[in-house]
Amino acid sequence: MRSRIASLLAATVLALTAAPLSAHHSFDGEYDRDKPLSLVGTMVNVDWTNPHCYVMIQVTNPDGTKTFWTGEANPPHVLIQNGWDRAMVESMVKTGETVTIKGYAARNGNRLFATELTLANKTTTLKLSGEPPPPSATTLAITRALKSRK
Repeated sequence: MRSRIASLLAATVLALTAAPLSAHHSFDGEYDRDKPLSLVGTMVNVDWTNPHCYVMIQVTNPDGTKTFWTGEANPPHVLIQNGWDRAMVESMVKTGETVTIKGYAARNGNRLFATELTLANKTTTLKLSGEPPPPSATTLAITRALKSRK
């Protein structure tokens, strides 16, 4: 009887801990650390959610067309620790604040890993996600192998 309870408990713990791990993603799987971006655009929206907030801006391209970009940032509690608050964000979106967002391009789509956002007056820089984590040993090995095949 004890071994059944222990087995059931172990299976439950494994199931509960596996779900959050499978939901998380690798920086190098989604973003390209060799493609830093700096975009100037108009604030459109901030999705204030867990596990990541998203900052959306509209960028005017050289040919006059407009493109929407989404920057992935930290969760709300971390942004609050770095000087953000809901009222400020709502004001920036409502007034169409011009901002510069820096980060690393996604491997697909108009997305980036957002590291910082600077307001038009250049006096306030708000940290978003900070620099990405260093690549894992596995990522480095795969990168070396792919480069050696070229």
